[in-house]
Amino acid sequence: MPTKYTLRLLLLTFFALAAACSDSTQATGAGGSGATSGTGGTGATGAAGGTDAGIDNSGKVLVYVVNTGEETLSVIDHEAREVSTLELGAIAHGQIPSSTGDRLYVCTEDTGEVIAIDPRTQEILWRIVGVEGRLDQLHQPSLIDDRWLFAPDTFAERTVVVDVENARLDDIISMVDDTDPENPVPYEGLHNSYPSASGEFVYVEGILSSRVAKVDAETREIVRHYVLDGFPRPIAIMDDESRMFVQSTFTEGFLVIDLETGEEVERIEFGNEPTAVWEETLTILKPMSHGIGLTPDESELWATSTMADEWRVFSIPDLELLAVIPIPEGNAPNWIDFTPDGNFAYVSNTTFVPDPNVSNTPREDVPGTVTLIDTNTYEVVQTFEVGPLPKRVHILQVPE
Repeated sequence: MPTKYTLRLLLLTFFALAAACSDSTQATGAGGSGATSGTGGTGATGAAGGTDAGIDNSGKVLVYVVNTGEETLSVIDHEAREVSTLELGAIAHGQIPSSTGDRLYVCTEDTGEVIAIDPRTQEILWRIVGVEGRLDQLHQPSLIDDRWLFAPDTFAERTVVVDVENARLDDIISMVDDTDPENPVPYEGLHNSYPSASGEFVYVEGILSSRVAKVDAETREIVRHYVLDGFPRPIAIMDDESRMFVQSTFTEGFLVIDLETGEEVERIEFGNEPTAVWEETLTILKPMSHGIGLTPDESELWATSTMADEWRVFSIPDLELLAVIPIPEGNAPNWIDFTPDGNFAYVSNTTFVPDPNVSNTPREDVPGTVTLIDTNTYEVVQTFEVGPLPKRVHILQVPE
C-alpha cells in the first residue's frame, strides 16, 4: 500500500500540473468577462457568460454536475429529463446550493475562485479569488446560514470563509491539530467539508493527515479532531451527529465513527474485485469507494464501489444490506444526491478511459454520465451524457 508520503508527492504533482495548465484561464472570467477580483472583497466581478437569454427555471428541480475534465457544469432538468451546459471559465471541484435554492456556489481547483450562480437564469452573478496567490485549490465547500461559505484550500492547510452576502473573503482558519503542542499535525490534503444539520459546525477532512476536524461555525475554531485509521474521502453525517460514515482511499466500503467517543465502531467492506479499467487508470490517486449519502429521511445509506461499478444500499440504523445496484453505463461512480422528495437518486459516473499517450491518466475528451435511480425500486431509470470526468452532484429546488 502506498504511504501517505507517496500519496502526498503524487497529489502535489497532480495539482501543480493542473495549476500550471490553468494559468491562461486565471486572468479572465467566464465568457471573457474580464479579470477576477482580489482578496478581501475588493470588488467581485460579474460574469454572465455561458447563459442563454430568456432562461427561467423557476419552480424546477435542477441537478448540477461538476465536470472536472473541462470548465463546465452540466445541468439536468429533473422533470424534463434534459441536459444543458453552463460555461464557468475555470475547472470546478466543489459546489453547494443555498437552502432556498436561489443560489449555487462553486469552488474552483485551478483558479481558487468562489463563483455565485442564479439557478433561475443560470447567470453567473459574481466571482472572487478566495486568497491571493497560486496555492488556492478550493475543494468541496459547506454553507452555513446561507451566508458563510467554508472552503478547504487543499495544500495550504487552511479553510477560507467567504461572506457570500457581500461577495468577500471574511476569514482564514488555520487547519492544524495542536492537541500535542510539541508535535502539531497540519491538515494535509484538505478535500471535502460538511455542515452539521444544526448549522453549528463544519466538518473538514484532511486526507493525508487521516483526520476530520470539527469547526465551530461561529467562533471559527477547531473544537475537536477525529483521528481515523485510513485516508478520509466522502462522508455522510447523521442529522443528530451521532454517527459519521467515512469512505477511505484504500477501503471498498466505509468506516462507521461514533462522533461522541471518536471511535471506529464498525467497518463495512464489500469485497469486490476491481474492474480492469479501474486498475489501469490513475490507481494511486483515486479511492476504491468515492460516493456516499443518506436519504432525506435518513432511513437508508447509499455507498458506492468506485472500483467495481456499483452502489450498495444499507438500512439505518442496522446497516443491513438492502440492495446492490450495478451501473450499466459508464464506470467509476463518484458522487450521489437525492431529489427533495427522496424518490430518486442521481449518481455521477466519472467514466475513466485510459489515455494512450499519458501513463495512468484518464482521457479528458470522453463524456461522462449521470445515472438516475428510483430509490423505491432500486432500478436504473435513465442515464444522461454529461461533460468529461463528472464528479460532484448537487440537487436544488428553484423557488417560484
